[in-house]
Amino acid sequence: MERNVITKVRVCEIPVKQNYCLRYRIEDPVLQDSIQKYGLITPVLMVRDEEGIQVLSGHRRLNALRRLGEESIDGIAVDPKWTKKDLFYIALLSNWNQSWTDLDRAFCLGRAAHEFGISKDESLSKVLPLLGIPGEIKFYETALKSMTLEACVLDRVAEQKVPYRVIRYMHPWTKEDQILFSSEIAGKIHLSLGEFRNLVQWMGEISREAKSPLGDWLREINTDSFLESEDLDCVHKGDRLYLSVRRKRFPNLTEQEREFQKVAGDIHRDLREISLEPPQSFEETGYVLKARVQDRNALDKVLKELITKKNKLNSLFDVLL
Repeated sequence: MERNVITKVRVCEIPVKQNYCLRYRIEDPVLQDSIQKYGLITPVLMVRDEEGIQVLSGHRRLNALRRLGEESIDGIAVDPKWTKKDLFYIALLSNWNQSWTDLDRAFCLGRAAHEFGISKDESLSKVLPLLGIPGEIKFYETALKSMTLEACVLDRVAEQKVPYRVIRYMHPWTKEDQILFSSEIAGKIHLSLGEFRNLVQWMGEISREAKSPLGDWLREINTDSFLESEDLDCVHKGDRLYLSVRRKRFPNLTEQEREFQKVAGDIHRDLREISLEPPQSFEETGYVLKARVQDRNALDKVLKELITKKNKLNSLFDVLL
């Protein structure tokens, strides 16, 4: 390949395995549609090494052309005198100011450490800033550990079925539990980030304390009855699973909740203007009492009714103790 000029290269001559791809996934349907409609506008950056032609920048464009059945691609050749580490930085700099997912960042850091011999200190001072985030040791260590998880877990993150920030809680999980969660649960539920984090933490704690595989105790609480239901959407399945696992993890806590809601419900039926809420996870003292009043008369009524409910209101403190 002639260097520093645009040249056409046969797609079939470019190895599928690319040593300088820094993203976990290169599929991009939007880009593929654009190339199909308008053609390839920006050439890819290439270098020839002992393994053949390697792309430094433009892996998603190359993948799109492969999928479209194109026979050739426009590329600019880089001088092969550079070391592999230099070429890694050229590939990284070619993506400067591009969008990176946290999974992409973790994948890139993993390749930097294990394939290009880049030290922790160098990654913190150079690689992470080029990936658009501060050089934080916690992110670095979590990223390297996350890349040791089963591929099916990482695939669910790439598909946005599992938040990247949650998978660090799966680091202690067995291979079998990771596979089960990814194949039987992750794609069927929808939870907030906080709920997902709690769910994964609780699952790990239950398995560890019970010394039981994930699948065994999930069968005990009959999660298939709603996870396999065609009548529930992913939001309702997520809610059911969250509550089921929470009851399994905190049996005493859920009993407190049931008792609190029973008493609070009795009070609310007689006094619709107020609502009663327990403390978050029953970790604080007291409870929250809210009242909605529209005028002074309504306020007087609520205050008088509260006096008549004093004994029941006091009984809630017994539930919380």
